Formats: sequence, C-alpha cells, structure tokens
Amino acid sequence: MCDHCKGHGATYKYYSFGHESIPCPEPACQERNLKQAEESSKRTQAKINEACERFGIDPVKFRAECLKEIEDSYQADRKLLKDVHSRAV
Repeated sequence: MCDHCKGHGATYKYYSFGHESIPCPEPACQERNLKQAEESSKRTQAKINEACERFGIDPVKFRAECLKEIEDSYQADRKLLKDVHSRAV
C-alpha cells in the first residue's frame, strides 16, 4: 500500500463547494489506476452493447451518433465562447 494515497490511488482537497481528486504520483498507483480504468471501460462498453442488443440498436451506429452529438456540443460551446469573448473586449 502506498504511503501517499493510502491505497486509494488519489488524494483529495476539500472545498466548501465540493472536492478535487489529485492522482497519486507513485508509478505503481498510476499503473493500478490505469488498469482499473481500462476494466471499468470494458464493463461499461459491455453494458452499452447489451442494452443496444436488447433494444435492437446497432452499437457501432449508436457510438457514432453519440460521438457526433458530443462534437456538435463542443463546437457550439466554442462558438458561444468566441461570441462572448468578442463582446467582452
């Protein structure tokens, strides 16, 4: 167990509005965190694929639509920030 994070993989700074997670700087903890994240991602993807099959949705097409919506959202946010910034100057 790591002395820095006590085996949690991160330390936390607490604020009045919430907390901030600070990843542990130890290489062993970082490697463990990456493995856990990879396993979690695989489990999540399996659940999504299972749900898609249950509702008759093509998982590849569903993923593509989600990525497109995310990209469209980012572009809209960028445009909004440019508009706000140009008016602020």
